[in-house]
Amino acid sequence: MNNRLVLLLAAFFLLRMNAQAADAPAVETLQIDGKTVTPARYAKAFIGPGNVRVDVGPYSGVKGDGAILVFHGIESEWDGKAINHRMEEAAYHGIRYVTQRGTHPWVTLVSRKDNRGEERWDLYVPGVKDSIQLVPSDGASQALSPKAILQDYQRQPK
Repeated sequence: MNNRLVLLLAAFFLLRMNAQAADAPAVETLQIDGKTVTPARYAKAFIGPGNVRVDVGPYSGVKGDGAILVFHGIESEWDGKAINHRMEEAAYHGIRYVTQRGTHPWVTLVSRKDNRGEERWDLYVPGVKDSIQLVPSDGASQALSPKAILQDYQRQPK
């Protein structure tokens, strides 16, 4: 009797685990510049003065993390464009988003902690002399999807 009970319980748990695995969302991958990447679960948005907004679609890949940045409301050649960036550690517990511009790396978005321990975000774009200070926008972020941002990048003329 004990063996039958153990077998019944084992069968129940196996069936339950298979049902849960079938209900779990599949990990979706996309091709970005010839590399297979997995979009993050959440996107980010940053806003600045003069209706500047930067949407960030993070992803992970075999060769490290990256993100597609989409620029809105900036007086630059990048306005309205989605640009692929790699993510690197920066000073003061920060992150920097770096892209290739011609033959040189271009640091576009930098986060760091200031002397009060508060996070600060600075945007550097071609054609704009000074950095643009940004703040995270939870409201704008909720309307975004990393997958949609990555797909917009794929559709953009190169």
